[in-house]
Amino acid sequence: GDRFMSVMGVAPEILLLVVVAFGFLRGPVFGEVFGFFWGLCLDVMGVTLFGMNSFLFALAGYGAGKLRQRVASERGAAQIAIGLVVAIAYVMVSLLLHRLFLGEADRNFMKSLLVTGFFNVLFVRFIFWMVDRWLFIWKWQQAEIEA
Repeated sequence: GDRFMSVMGVAPEILLLVVVAFGFLRGPVFGEVFGFFWGLCLDVMGVTLFGMNSFLFALAGYGAGKLRQRVASERGAAQIAIGLVVAIAYVMVSLLLHRLFLGEADRNFMKSLLVTGFFNVLFVRFIFWMVDRWLFIWKWQQAEIEA
């Protein structure tokens, strides 16, 4: 997490939200590839268990892309819901992977879950707006995306 935006040692998952936004706006394949490479960048820096972020970010990007077919991604309520769901899933699966591969338990699991969820809900609308603006600036049209 970002030490400048952390509360009680927990920070928003900004990169994860960016991956989810790209998945919603560009589709499952783009979200999966984009998520894998962002996660790999984090894994290479040695922030957590190697491979965990690549796996979780790819899964989040793909899942968000699949959800876009069923949910209107431009609606604020949908963005907030996906931000909360992604935060909960990320914290829970990362806890499971840490226990499985490292044998360690996070004593602050509930704190991480609540604060990360709160932060994601707080930032998700802004992240979706920024990604949408970025796509508009680079003129990535919806017609190019559908495949």
